[in-house]
Amino acid sequence: MKCSRVIYSGFFLLALSACSTEATPPPPGTGGNAAGGSGGSSATGGSSATGGSTGSGGEISSTGGSNPSGGSTVTGGSGNPGGSNGSGGAPGTGGSPGSGGKGGVGGGTAGGTGSGGTSEGLEVAGPFDGALALFPCNGGQSNHFDCPNVGCTNGSVTNTKYSWKIGGDPSKVYTLTFHVLGISEVYYYNGGTRVAGTASILDNKNLFIAGGALWPGLNGDKTNGADYNSMQLIVTPPVQGEANTYGLNSVRQNENAHDSGTTQHLTFPLDYTASIKVMGGGTISMKVYDSNCTMVQNCGTATSDCSKPRTIDALQSVMPPPPSTFMQPYSAGGTHGQWIYIDVTDVK
Repeated sequence: MKCSRVIYSGFFLLALSACSTEATPPPPGTGGNAAGGSGGSSATGGSSATGGSTGSGGEISSTGGSNPSGGSTVTGGSGNPGGSNGSGGAPGTGGSPGSGGKGGVGGGTAGGTGSGGTSEGLEVAGPFDGALALFPCNGGQSNHFDCPNVGCTNGSVTNTKYSWKIGGDPSKVYTLTFHVLGISEVYYYNGGTRVAGTASILDNKNLFIAGGALWPGLNGDKTNGADYNSMQLIVTPPVQGEANTYGLNSVRQNENAHDSGTTQHLTFPLDYTASIKVMGGGTISMKVYDSNCTMVQNCGTATSDCSKPRTIDALQSVMPPPPSTFMQPYSAGGTHGQWIYIDVTDVK
């Protein structure tokens, strides 16, 4: 996982102008609450920076003002006469991790540990950070590039094998930014908003789309590529005002697999960054629509020779790394299947 922090949007930052060190010293204890996180306990009269008590976050005031959440370090914050110089208030108890700032030099101490202000970081993402979804082939077919989709039976339209629980506060909405890596066939979603807009897959490899309906083809119906696999993330409970359904392998309509030789019987590398919004405590699941239970092998750039399957170099630098049992190219039953890996890089 990469370094990150959780930022909650409900806080108000107040910066007060600095005063001269010759000014009348502020009364002790009027500078606000000291908290490493939201809801911390009050500082006991101690002023940090130049006379101000450590508040509940923000820049440390030199006039006894409050220090809102996430306060930046202030240098030179020696204690003023009338205020104690040093502790800057006890670490907040019960405060949300991640909103505590560093105390001023010579003033308050750092924002404490645990409930006193340690950043939640990527822990909110839970098992979604490092999620690996595998779609194995069950032996090849006579055309060399298709194979039975192991995760699909009896022409089922969905595969919800994969589901990940998100942490955090159920009253808050979190924005998860993540790196999508993998090998996948492509799909045209009806409607929705593509990150690449109307750009060709040959020009823009970001295949992420917010929203978009699936084609209703069943029993081998090939209309608009309905027999090709969708790859969608579904957010529950839904976040108001958001799509809540996101495709990972979107192409424009004239490049759907049955209308264009550009994508037909081919898989493509996924290597891009995307963001979605999720309620704290919510769930992200993966849904795969496949009307004919047949998928395309990872045959690289060829449609008749699968001897050179694609690999994704960026997978070597993700954190956490995929399981040691996962090897590229991903193979099962002597054929090369498809896969998706999620590396969460930021949570707000």
